[in-house]
Amino acid sequence: MFKEDRSVGRVSDFIRPANFFEKCESWDGKEVEMSTIRHLDYRRRFLILGLSAGIEGYCEKESVYFYASTKGLSVTGSSKGYVYTVKQPTLLVDDLDKYWSPDGQSFAAHRHIEGQWYLFLDYED
Repeated sequence: MFKEDRSVGRVSDFIRPANFFEKCESWDGKEVEMSTIRHLDYRRRFLILGLSAGIEGYCEKESVYFYASTKGLSVTGSSKGYVYTVKQPTLLVDDLDKYWSPDGQSFAAHRHIEGQWYLFLDYED
């Protein structure tokens, strides 16, 4: 469903365009196209799945993040959830609850679940 909505990069209580952070080669120049009914359908599904902060993926959506929790602001805080990605993440750990970056700085850690699915913890200092 999310991949079908090519003009959309983030769906939560707000909608963000697919080219918000970078210019997408496949971008057709259209503005975000999503009906209120479609947006409500996403929000209903988020409630069922326990995704408090929605879903996110840009351009070709090679990585799609499903946000189960967030704390703080986008410039400082953390988020946890699931990610489906075609590329293996660089930082893989055994236990996200016990991981902390050695330098105490921002990090994005992942724990492999199965196939191309991972749990993630993203921390911004």
